Amino acid sequence: VVRGTVIALQPGRTFGTSAESALQYAAATIRIEEVVAGRVQERDAAELTLEIPLFDGIDSIGSIASSLVGSDGVFLLRNKGETARAAGLSSAQQRRDAAYYRLLVFGGLVGNDAGRASAGADELGVLGQLDGLSFPDAVERIREASR
Repeated sequence: VVRGTVIALQPGRTFGTSAESALQYAAATIRIEEVVAGRVQERDAAELTLEIPLFDGIDSIGSIASSLVGSDGVFLLRNKGETARAAGLSSAQQRRDAAYYRLLVFGGLVGNDAGRASAGADELGVLGQLDGLSFPDAVERIREASR
């Protein structure tokens, strides 16, 4: 769980072999201000790469960039290398994926909207309870819940 700012968004990796079934990802660079809970890889202590699936295709990256770049928030993340290891994928795949993170659940972030917590609908419904709190209070509640 990190607090940080999205400083860049660019086209990322593509999975799938055919144009019809391929899924393109965006690569968001997050500058880390604080590790709120858990840990990040040592090489990711200052910045890390969050992969975001582009379900509407690569053309949607512009609208995502305009709403995400410059945004401050708390991101609930999981390292993709750890996910690959848990899934029993090869060591080579684990090494490739270790450079990337994903949201723990869809909607697994709490934005800082002019000092107020802005939490969308997350799969578990937990983060929505933070919506509208002062952002520092929301960060503290996440920190406490992570202990």
